[in-house]
Amino acid sequence: MRRRRTVGALAVVLALACVASAQASSIVYVCVPNLCRIDSAHPKKVTHLTHDGKAKGPVYLSPSLSTKGTKLSFIKGNRLYLAQGNATHARVINEPAGTAVTRMRPDGRQVAYIRSVNDIISPGYTYPYYSPPIYGFVPYLFTRPISGDKGATVARSTSSTGWLRDEVMLPYPVPGDGARPEGICAAAPPEADQVCERMVAIDPGGRTLSEPAASPDGRYLVAVAEPWVDDSNYQQTFRGAIALFNPATGEFLRDLTTANPDGDPVFSPDGKQVAFTRNEGLYVVPVAGRAKPKLLRRGVRDPTWGAR
Repeated sequence: MRRRRTVGALAVVLALACVASAQASSIVYVCVPNLCRIDSAHPKKVTHLTHDGKAKGPVYLSPSLSTKGTKLSFIKGNRLYLAQGNATHARVINEPAGTAVTRMRPDGRQVAYIRSVNDIISPGYTYPYYSPPIYGFVPYLFTRPISGDKGATVARSTSSTGWLRDEVMLPYPVPGDGARPEGICAAAPPEADQVCERMVAIDPGGRTLSEPAASPDGRYLVAVAEPWVDDSNYQQTFRGAIALFNPATGEFLRDLTTANPDGDPVFSPDGKQVAFTRNEGLYVVPVAGRAKPKLLRRGVRDPTWGAR
C-alpha cells in the first residue's frame, strides 16, 4: 500500500511539472533602452537580455520572436538585427539605416520590416506648370528570408505589419470610393501587380485598423481599432481597442478590450491569450470568454511572445 501511494504521489508531481512546463513561455520586450524577458507565468522575475543600449542611443526597438522562441529580430540604432531567441549571436542585416518595425514570421524563416527610403513624395507637373519632384523619406515594407541577403519590396507608405502564418499583412483601405478607413489585408506576392491579395479584417463600425497579429494556427487575428473620420486633420494614434477577427472571412468577432490607449497586440504561442500594452503596462487577456485584462508588469514597450 505504501508503495502504491509513493508511485501515485510521484505521478501527480510529474503531471504538475508537465503542466507547469507547458505553460512556461517568454515575453521579450523593450525595457528602455534595452531588451528584457519575463516568463509569462512569473512576470516579477526579469532577465536583462542586453546591456549595451543607452538612453541617448543606440536604443533597442521592435523585438519579434518566432512562435517557438528560438529566433528573434530587433532594431538597434535604426538597423535590423537577427539573433537567437535570447538575443545572442546577433548579426546586423546589411541594409541602410532607417528601419522602424520588424516582425518575425511564426516559423522563423522570414522577417518583415519597415524601413524609410528616400523617394519621390510628389512628382513634378507637366510644362508649363512644371515643378521639380519633391523627395522625402517614405516608409516601405520589405520581406527577406533569414538566410537570404536581399529584401523584396511588398508595399509603399505602410504603417505596420504582421504575419498570418506565411503571409505578410499590412493595413490597407477597405473597398469603396473616396477616403476610407483601413482594414487589414494579406499582401500579394512581391512580383504581383497588386499590393493586396485579399482583405482579412474589416471593422463593420468604420474604425481604422493597424498593428495586425495572428494566432500561430491562423485561426484568429487581432488589430488595434481606433475611430476614424474623413477629415484632412485626422491623426492616427495606433491606439484603441484590441479587436478580434476571423481572417478566413475578414469578419469582426468582438473587442477583447474597450480602452482607447491599447496597442502592440501579440498572441501567446498556444493562441489562447493576447498580450498588449496600455500606458506602458503589459496586460494579457484570454481570447475566449469575457475576462478582464490582467496586468503583468509596468515599464513595457513592444512585447513579443514565444514558447521559451
